[in-house]
Amino acid sequence: MKYKIINNNKKRNLLILHCICGNTNIFKEQFPILSKKYNFILLDLPAHGESLDYTDNFNFEIIANNILHILQSNNLKNIDILSISMGAMITEILIKKSPKNLINKVVFTSTIIGFPIRIMDYMFHFFVKLFDIFPRFLCMHFITHTMLPFKFNKSQRNKLYKYSLIMNKKALKKYLKQMSNFIINHKDFSSTSLKNYCNDYIYINGELDRLFLPKLRKHIDTKHLITIKGASHLCNIDKSTEFNNILCRFLI
Repeated sequence: MKYKIINNNKKRNLLILHCICGNTNIFKEQFPILSKKYNFILLDLPAHGESLDYTDNFNFEIIANNILHILQSNNLKNIDILSISMGAMITEILIKKSPKNLINKVVFTSTIIGFPIRIMDYMFHFFVKLFDIFPRFLCMHFITHTMLPFKFNKSQRNKLYKYSLIMNKKALKKYLKQMSNFIINHKDFSSTSLKNYCNDYIYINGELDRLFLPKLRKHIDTKHLITIKGASHLCNIDKSTEFNNILCRFLI
């Protein structure tokens, strides 16, 4: 995986994990405020941005192991994590693999937990069939419209679409399968277990993320779940000011 460490001469380090079809620029609106307190660990997940694809048998476990290797080989400590959507799934696996006291605080943005397994399996097969029929640019339009569906999302959606064109259909289908597997393996998930792996954590979701938020509420302790009014799945883009205020209260 391609990664870079931005040293802002701070004592704390922030690992940033982006969503499917995106890259670290997904959090561009958060960089100015966070750079006041953090050094950044920015990486492009495989088949995203500048990172090459993995072999056909890659999975979230392999990605998490590679991220952990990056952190340890660079002797990085006192790490907080800011993640979104698929990146939040990988984050959960990562913190459970990490040595004790390596991870401090974790922000899970728009994660997908508790979604009915049968529906997710149907959605996965529907997407795969769709991607086998239609050209890549239409598939990417479909994905980006699913993540940013509203009229006020247009400019952000166009940016995400440009990011997504780097990924090929084969890689996209591999990631969708891994997301489906993650939900199946976390059907009995409870957020209270996370306190064994990090010092503190929060979940942030957009109020308009109606596909996933209702199911998420059943698995997340309410004191750790924050919803942003008027925001959809990529709530850090929709309502960046409100999102940044939450980050400041929790991280800074």
